Amino acid sequence: MKQSATAADFIRNSFSEKIDLAIVQGSGINITDSEFEELFSVKFTDIPGFPHPTVEGHGGVFSIQRYKGKNIAFFKGRIHYYEGYSMWEVAFPVRLMHHLKISKVIFTNAAGSVNKEILPGDLVFLKDYINLVQDNPLIGHPPDTGPRFIDMSAPFNADMREKAKNILRDLDIDLKEGTYCFLTGPTYETPSEVRMVSLLGADLVGMSTVPEIIMARQLDMDILGLSLCTNLGTGLSQTELSHEEVIQIGKKAENKFRGFIKGFIDVL
Repeated sequence: MKQSATAADFIRNSFSEKIDLAIVQGSGINITDSEFEELFSVKFTDIPGFPHPTVEGHGGVFSIQRYKGKNIAFFKGRIHYYEGYSMWEVAFPVRLMHHLKISKVIFTNAAGSVNKEILPGDLVFLKDYINLVQDNPLIGHPPDTGPRFIDMSAPFNADMREKAKNILRDLDIDLKEGTYCFLTGPTYETPSEVRMVSLLGADLVGMSTVPEIIMARQLDMDILGLSLCTNLGTGLSQTELSHEEVIQIGKKAENKFRGFIKGFIDVL
C-alpha cells in the first residue's frame, strides 16, 4: 500500500477537497464535456508508482472534474493484465482511490457480446462476473488492505444499481443486464471459447475490470459496473474483430454514456 499512499499524497498536494465519485473509463469511452469543470489533471506517468498504460484509446490521465457541485475523479484509461502487469499492479488505481477516501466507483469497459440479445452500442449493467483468468490481485500480498477472504455473493452495490436503472428509464435507454467474463487477452476469443463462456452463463466477455472489482470489494467500496457492448463475439458475426472497431463504437456511444453519468451524479 505504500506506493499508492505516496501517489495519493502527490495528488492531495494539489487537490485536497473531498472526491464524491471515481469513474474508470474503458477503451474509447469519453464522458466529460464542457459542462464539467476541470479542477486538476495529471498524466498517469507523472504520478509516483502509477503503472504506465500502453494501449491505444487509454489516454492515461487522472482528472478531477466538478459537475453540479460534486467532485468526480476520472481515470481516463486503465492498466491491463495483458500488458504484462501483475494483478496487484492492475489494481493500483483502486488502492489510490482508497487513500483518497473515495468510497463509490463506477467501472466502465468495452466488451464483446456472447448473447445475441446484447448488440453493439448497448449499455449493460453488470450483475455478476466470471474470472476465467483464475488470478487475483490479493494472491501473495499480506491482507493489510482488508480481510483476505472476501464474500463475492453481491459484488455490485444494490442501491447504485437501482439508481442507475431509474436513470436509464428516464433517458428512455433500453435497460440491459449481464454477467461479464474476464479473459486475459490480448487476443480475441475463438468461436469455441465464445460458446464455452456462453454455456457458463456469461453475456459479455472482456479483458479488464475484474481485478479492480476484487480490490474494491476488499476495500469495502460501493461499486457499479457498466459495459459498452462494442462487438459481437467471434462466430456471432461475419465481421473480423479489431481494436479500431472498439474505439469507433465507443465514440458513437459517447452521448448515451455521458447522459447516464450526468444523471447518476445528480442523484448521488
